[in-house]
Amino acid sequence: MPTFSPDPNKFTTTQSVTLTTETTGATIRYTTDSMTEPSETVGTIYTTPISVSSTMEIKAVAYIAGWETSQVNSGTYTIIQLLSYPSISAGYSHTVFLGDTTTVWAWGNNFYGQLGNGTMSGSEFYGGTAIPVQVLNLTDVVAIATGYIHTVALKSDGTVWAWGSNFAGVLGDGTTDDSLTPVQVVNLTDVVAVSAGFDHTLAVGTGSYLGGYSDGIWAWGWNGSGQLGDGTTENKSTPVLVQYPQDGPGIEYQVPISFSAGELHSAALTRTGSVGYGPVHIWTWGDNMFGQLGDGTTENKSTPVLVEIP
Repeated sequence: MPTFSPDPNKFTTTQSVTLTTETTGATIRYTTDSMTEPSETVGTIYTTPISVSSTMEIKAVAYIAGWETSQVNSGTYTIIQLLSYPSISAGYSHTVFLGDTTTVWAWGNNFYGQLGNGTMSGSEFYGGTAIPVQVLNLTDVVAIATGYIHTVALKSDGTVWAWGSNFAGVLGDGTTDDSLTPVQVVNLTDVVAVSAGFDHTLAVGTGSYLGGYSDGIWAWGWNGSGQLGDGTTENKSTPVLVQYPQDGPGIEYQVPISFSAGELHSAALTRTGSVGYGPVHIWTWGDNMFGQLGDGTTENKSTPVLVEIP
């Protein structure tokens, strides 16, 4: 039976799918219309990788004359098109704007390089600028988010970039070094949305109602109150998955539909079910000094807790 590489999944960029078989000398035929079953006489003979630029179901068989034809192997490749819309985001004392041209502009406080223009100062006054400056080395941006003194951008290829203060590893590049220009968040691809808190950042992988099925919520940065939701209070300079409690409702299928990073806590809405059509659940985690987690206590939580609306 033919195998596919990469494996069928959800992606934010065009994929080149290779079909292989362990049987030496076998011919592979495939179809891409989701209705037609391939056979020794039906389908396209595979010779070169299949370019997948939109959602496509590939079905394939392998055969050798005089031998029994293999079982059909099938897989669906979902290509999520991330679209850019003009947007604006305000941090503690800086502002970031995403325009129609998918370039990013910033102004305000730049003491930690959060404007992303390669400096720690500006044209108007020390430590900042009252005139918008373009973020360097950054194009094809589809979403932006501002933290306290750092900035995050999502590109159309599903990668995440960050700049400014890197306290507690909030830039997600595996270091704690501040950056005056965008650096790529490591080990994170096919992202569809981002949110920036005080000194932590959240991202959703391919999916949810933001574009398909979800790989889950990723978090990195300051974790002193458990706001990363990974069950610890240790800071993380690279993304970690938010860990839902094992006794939660349909816990293996929590599909995020909305999420937000606060100052020291985080929140998310999910739907239960393998395709995300089940009931909506409210989850919160992190600092709970003022009861902001909504779980009836004022105790911090390092993993998500359910909020029940009366």
